[in-house]
Amino acid sequence: MLKSWKQIGIQFLFLLALYSVIRVVYLGYNWGAFHDFDTSELFSSFLLGLRFDTSAILMMNLPFFLYWLYPSRRHRATSLKIFFFINVMFLAVNVADFELAKFNGRRLTPFFFQMAPQDLGGQIGQLIWHYWHMTLIFALMVVALVKYFPRPAKFSVKVPIYKVAFLYGVFLPVWLLGVRGGTQSRPVREANAYVFSSPKLGNLALNSSFTFIYGRKSSLSLRYEFFDDKEMQEFRKSIQPKSSEMHGRLQGSNVVLIIMESMALEYMGKINNRKGYTPFLDEFAEKSLFFKRAYANGRRSIDVIPSIMAGLPALIQEPFLLSGQQNTILMSYPRILEKMGYATHFFHSVKNGTKFLDDFTKRIGIDHYWGLNEYPDEMRKRDYDGYWGIWDGPYLEFVHSEINKIAEPFYSTIFTLSAHQPYDVPPGMEGKFAEGTQPIHRTITYADHALGEFFKSIEKEDWYHNTLFVLAADHTSLTDDPEYSGAEAEYKIPIIFYHPSFDAWPKGIDQKIIQHVDIMPTVLDLVGAEEPEIVSGRSVFSKADGFAVFQAYNNLWYRDNQGLMRMNRKGGINMTNGDTDRENFFKAYVQYIVNGVTDNNLINDIQASEARR
Repeated sequence: MLKSWKQIGIQFLFLLALYSVIRVVYLGYNWGAFHDFDTSELFSSFLLGLRFDTSAILMMNLPFFLYWLYPSRRHRATSLKIFFFINVMFLAVNVADFELAKFNGRRLTPFFFQMAPQDLGGQIGQLIWHYWHMTLIFALMVVALVKYFPRPAKFSVKVPIYKVAFLYGVFLPVWLLGVRGGTQSRPVREANAYVFSSPKLGNLALNSSFTFIYGRKSSLSLRYEFFDDKEMQEFRKSIQPKSSEMHGRLQGSNVVLIIMESMALEYMGKINNRKGYTPFLDEFAEKSLFFKRAYANGRRSIDVIPSIMAGLPALIQEPFLLSGQQNTILMSYPRILEKMGYATHFFHSVKNGTKFLDDFTKRIGIDHYWGLNEYPDEMRKRDYDGYWGIWDGPYLEFVHSEINKIAEPFYSTIFTLSAHQPYDVPPGMEGKFAEGTQPIHRTITYADHALGEFFKSIEKEDWYHNTLFVLAADHTSLTDDPEYSGAEAEYKIPIIFYHPSFDAWPKGIDQKIIQHVDIMPTVLDLVGAEEPEIVSGRSVFSKADGFAVFQAYNNLWYRDNQGLMRMNRKGGINMTNGDTDRENFFKAYVQYIVNGVTDNNLINDIQASEARR
């Protein structure tokens, strides 16, 4: 019996040591994000991480520990092979998160892999090659696991059944204690990691096996009951938009919304008082209405379309398009424009089905979706980037030619692609764009160049002079600037409005705080649409002060002119200046969005009836 206990104990300690090594490598790989923290904080993060490592290791390996604990005279070769397969898969998830955590702002969960069959399945080869150093790290860890993991013992003496029962009777409570992460009343969960001065230390304390295993519990089971139904009705009335002074000023104008992949505010030049990577966008912003305090509502591309085109900020933990709440009726902004006579199109050069955007855009009223399948066959092989879709340059030329065929007025969304991992540029252009301090910088400059060529080419078209252009980044990306580090800074993006024949924008409006969900209400305001009862976003020209909401590091955040507030998943608010009205507004907004998705009551009955058509 002691031999069984010793065997299981050594096996567990081996895995615990391996996960500590993973954490050390994660720290080194992302050292730029951690070098400013005190050694004591890093050590505390490592110490706390042992709880999450213990929980994950014991949970994923319970069947093996139970089987190997039982004294047997047989070899355990088959079970050992299955054990290696499962643990190697989780090693791969942890190593992949060395890089992915930079983009997601959190550890991986199963929701990320719901996109894998199409979005990731065809990328495995290039990812392994491009991130060869991560592949090498993974290979070394696999070798260490397979070669040095203590093998389950073979027993020569038969053990009485009552001793085996006692063995399990002792083991199972110990296992349960480890899985729970201690004797506290509630099992340890992801939120318990975020107790440090910075949420980044919480990500360091966690491991991706833990978040993957426990991430299966949907955040949609969360509800907030800060206010009763009557109080929520009053909230909705108080935020309901009213016509602004700009209402209808651009009536009859076409609308072109350009969503720029990964074009963070950090990469621009003049706004940051330095040479940036976006010479065209810098120049374009000078002649436009450029909002310098704009925020994304999410950190992933899959969050962007629901935020911008359906008024749904990403406040639930998993992407809405991967959630089980697809029956929720959303605000269909394109359908409102369609009723005004607009033809509606969506251009995205990736494989059809990617992130389910083709289905979703159809659902919210887009008549024509243009994916990789719609790109001319004779040009596809030449212009395909080899990974995701068509290079921005040739794709924007294609969009130009297709827009020329659309009757006015039209609404077109263009979602660019090239500022995306693996951060390449088209063949023959490798030396044209200067390298920066991050791999993405050269690609950002190429994407900016392609955008500039697009505008240069369309200036001669008649429709150009009667078009409202809206440019917005989908999310931020790689950073090495301390000013763009932290929960708030990781959501700062450019949002720009431009009309070639109109520039009478209100003075000082460019300093207002705005967010993704404000874009389409602003468009509707400008073209003179009858404004629906929108609660999540409102026209930037409304007299109400602007604000932004987003989620980061397992918390919800609210930004307005008075500062930043943070709400944990249980509804507790801190970082407040004591203004009860601000706190209540934040609470009501979160309750409206989160409960509204669950209860399917984001919009009123009349709007819901219209949205179903």
